[in-house]
Amino acid sequence: MDSVSHYYIDDTSPSFINDLKIVYKNRVITPQKSAEELFESLKSEFKIHKIVLTDILNLMTLETIKWAMKKLSPEAEIYSLVRDENSEKFYKYLQDRFALHPALCILYDKPSGRICSNSCELLDTYITILRGIDKKDIEDNSAEYKFYLNSMYFYDTYKK
Repeated sequence: MDSVSHYYIDDTSPSFINDLKIVYKNRVITPQKSAEELFESLKSEFKIHKIVLTDILNLMTLETIKWAMKKLSPEAEIYSLVRDENSEKFYKYLQDRFALHPALCILYDKPSGRICSNSCELLDTYITILRGIDKKDIEDNSAEYKFYLNSMYFYDTYKK
């Protein structure tokens, strides 16, 4: 995701969203994946292991999961994200930005179709990008499409 470096985007400009449309035109993922498809994509990209709350020894990790679970159904599953070359940027983001050291987890709530992290905005943004967007949202220039473009910009900006 390096197209931002070839095109200046002024995030204070009235043309901000239109500029994002130009930069990300060929990188928007369509159609939007189902929760199951998204979870399979995450499993193929990252090493994850299913865990239960009673397995979590790190108090900060436990608290971040409990906080995130408030938005999910009781049936939501917890997967520990192994720290390796694929997940390192997300761990580094937490440490650089917040000096936090919880283990990162992916929470998968099958009943609602929600997938999120326990504490990492950058990982949540990546999940949003990987999920994709429906062509109808693009054609309608919907709020969801604008949010999706802004998510791509945030993700690329952090990576610089």
